[in-house]
Amino acid sequence: MNNYTTRRKLIAATGISTLAMALNTSNIVDKHSEWLEEWKQLQLSWYEADTNGNFDNLKCVNLENSWRHLGKLICETPAKTIEGIYAKLQYLKIELNENSENQWDDMLFGIQSDLIEFE
Repeated sequence: MNNYTTRRKLIAATGISTLAMALNTSNIVDKHSEWLEEWKQLQLSWYEADTNGNFDNLKCVNLENSWRHLGKLICETPAKTIEGIYAKLQYLKIELNENSENQWDDMLFGIQSDLIEFE
């Protein structure tokens, strides 16, 4: 047996290591999609908790605090996957349609930073 590396061996080894790297990156945890779904559910629960137009009750206040916290997590936590960036964009779309206030510059800067990581 010789100690020469053939092209086939090199390509095979590279393919396996590339596959191994791809499998390792698929284990990346990105909670943005999960946070977005929970955020939507909290908002729905808040609307359902309305008591004759009075959202100042304790249940509504707690729900609002929770959903605002999730919104902050979505905006400020760097996305690690394309799905995470997509969840951020979905959140932005919903918020832009519902509110004129919020941290749009922070959100857009965060998405820009996330995309730079994928280059």
